[in-house]
Amino acid sequence: MRTRLNALTDFLSHILSFFVPYSSSDSSLIASCGGDKQPYLWDVTTGQIIRKFQGHANQINCIVFNTENTLLVTGS
Repeated sequence: MRTRLNALTDFLSHILSFFVPYSSSDSSLIASCGGDKQPYLWDVTTGQIIRKFQGHANQINCIVFNTENTLLVTGS
């Protein structure tokens, strides 16, 4: 099981190129993106990474949830 320290380490490595945090409408999730080309989805309560997404060839400049929090959209 991953600990909060592991999550913090992941976050710190991600934050070196971190541009945009975005909260879900119910504030239970945070999505982040940046120069590392990977959007991250975080659980606010546990501080754990839920998922690291892949697929961007360049840095990601924007990230947003839809109003139902069922879709996460990124742009580079």
